[in-house]
Amino acid sequence: MICKQVKDNGEQCQANAMTDSEYCFSHNPDTKEQLKEATRKGGEVSYYDKGLIKLEPIDITTDNRAVIYILADTLNRVRRVKPDGSMDIKIANCIGFLSSKVLEAQKELVLSDRLDQLEDKLIEQGVLK
Repeated sequence: MICKQVKDNGEQCQANAMTDSEYCFSHNPDTKEQLKEATRKGGEVSYYDKGLIKLEPIDITTDNRAVIYILADTLNRVRRVKPDGSMDIKIANCIGFLSSKVLEAQKELVLSDRLDQLEDKLIEQGVLK
């Protein structure tokens, strides 16, 4: 038997009614509190968190190389192809975006290292303190 609840749009709910009830779990007046609790618990668990392993945090504020590491690690985790060798367009776009960010970060790191070397030489020469 299907739930006898009529929705706001005038259509009847198509869910199966609970045993010994004319209503499904969502519309049954006797399960109102259980529905609230189930909804609350469901909101606590993100779809994206299910089955994922939390990685150790990496402080990207103190080490530019950490940014490159994170981008490269993420890039390697994203790279997936279908059994036929094709790739989802979203994956391909993500790879392109992450690759460009890795290259940008590498260029910035090279410039930062060169600037540090120049500053060290100027300090050695007594020009900077």
